[in-house]
Formats: sequence, C-alpha cells, structure tokens
Amino acid sequence: MSSLLQVSYRRVTIFNVVVPVFGLLVTLVIGLYLHYDILTDTHCKVPNFFTTISKLTGEELPERYIWRMCMSLVAMPLILDGVVLHRALSFEAGVLQRWWLRMLNTTVLLLHFMQMYLLLSVTYLSSKEHMDYHVDMWYTFFGTSLLHMFSLFLLLYLGKQRPFSNRDRKAMKFRLVCLAIHLTGVGAFIHFANRHWDCEPYGILLPILV
Repeated sequence: MSSLLQVSYRRVTIFNVVVPVFGLLVTLVIGLYLHYDILTDTHCKVPNFFTTISKLTGEELPERYIWRMCMSLVAMPLILDGVVLHRALSFEAGVLQRWWLRMLNTTVLLLHFMQMYLLLSVTYLSSKEHMDYHVDMWYTFFGTSLLHMFSLFLLLYLGKQRPFSNRDRKAMKFRLVCLAIHLTGVGAFIHFANRHWDCEPYGILLPILV
C-alpha cells in the first residue's frame, strides 16, 4: 500500500526540539535588549538579574508573537508525536500480553494530550492578561509533564521485549537523564518562585532554565 506523503520521524522530532529552543533564544535576546528593565521588574521592587519565562514570552512585543508563532508551528507535530508513540507501543509484545500495560499506554497518551493543552494554555493566556489562571496552569503543567515522563519511562521499561537491544538501552538511559533533569528543573522553579513571591532579592534567577 503506497502513501501520498512520508515524513521522517527523526526529522519531525528534531523540528519539535529546534523550533521552541530557537524561539526561546530569540525572545531572550530581543527581550533583554529592548525590555530589560520591564522584564526584570518585580511586584515588590526587589533587584533581579533575570526574567521569568512567562514574562519573557507573554508580556512584551515582538517577543510574545515570536514565541506564539513557534508554538503554533510545533503544536500539531507534538500532538501527533504522542499518537505515533502510542500506536507503536500498542504492538509491543509486552504491552499486548498485559492488560494493565495497555491501560498505562492509554494513560500516557491522555497525559500527553493534557500536557499539550496546558502548554498551549500558558502560551496563549499570558500572565499579563490572566495572572491567576496562568500561574495555576504552569504548576499543573509541570506536574503533568513529570507524571507523563515517569509513566512513559515505566511503560517502555516494562513493555519492551527482553533482552533490550543496544538502541533500547541507549533510549532508556536518555529518558532517565531527561527525567532527572526535569525533576531538578521543577525543584529549581519551585524554590526560586517561592523566593520571588516572598520578595527576596534575585528571586528569579534560574526558572528560565526550567
């Protein structure tokens, strides 16, 4: 059976990573050059070195439009990425043989959809326009993405056919490193966000890395 269009999964994955990183770097350079005083201003007027992702990508122009354009480009490929992974794992021998792994596979897909909804929510509902909603979505997004990564790692570990191939082992190690980085980032975000709300100087220093 022939197909009208074939797209390399590897290229799509690279595209999904490069575009947001490029957009974030561009908004960072433009924002710090044009709006440094505005972006590092705090609600309690304490000194600050850096800005938050929310301020950087959602408050000033043209940074807001650049970030939203980048997210618009990768939104559908990211959503489809979850669907492709779900279908691929559905045919793994370990998943086919265990009903609870099939349920976990579906849960991973639902978490992926929820994660994308929250990411788009914090992108298009900025902190400048919807502060309370935006903050709630940020915290929920971090929790959901962490749960998604852990569930996916568990599914891949339990659902893959034994013994693992070299490629599978490398993929598992990579995902484990990503999970550790994500945990560290969430911890840093919570720590510095609390410092920010408590009006401590330089309370927003690392959340740009989360």
